[in-house]
Amino acid sequence: MIEFMHITSLDSALSILRSGHFHPVRGTLADAGLNGLQSGRIGWNEQYFTGIGVRLFFEWSGPVEIGPGSAPNVLFDQMPHRVFVPAGTEQYLRLTGFRAAALTWQQRRFKIPWYCFGPARRERARRRAMVQLQAEIDSIVETKPYISVIP
Repeated sequence: MIEFMHITSLDSALSILRSGHFHPVRGTLADAGLNGLQSGRIGWNEQYFTGIGVRLFFEWSGPVEIGPGSAPNVLFDQMPHRVFVPAGTEQYLRLTGFRAAALTWQQRRFKIPWYCFGPARRERARRRAMVQLQAEIDSIVETKPYISVIP
């Protein structure tokens, strides 16, 4: 079993959580898929990733091959810098964790009801929306859903 993380934006992370699908940005290219980082590998620098976006943590329970490749339902361990799950993968990939940087939450724009006048009310409404979103995220992550990588 291989554990790795993928760093993305909050909006992309929410899309993955809610739909159960990861959509590569360029789904038609040879490099279309989910790129991940494994802790402790060369090129991994925890300090570099501090304060950046959202970290999604995954667990892979399927076949692993060393080197490049694009066959679906196989994790390609491209030592030392990344792991790669190609588009078309529909099994073996589970989402196990979610961690957002504080700055990511601060930059998030929440819909505030029109009747929340004044800074104090707006801030309370913002915090309430943030707590509700975090509860939704926690309830999804708690189930450790399988994620597919679709082209």
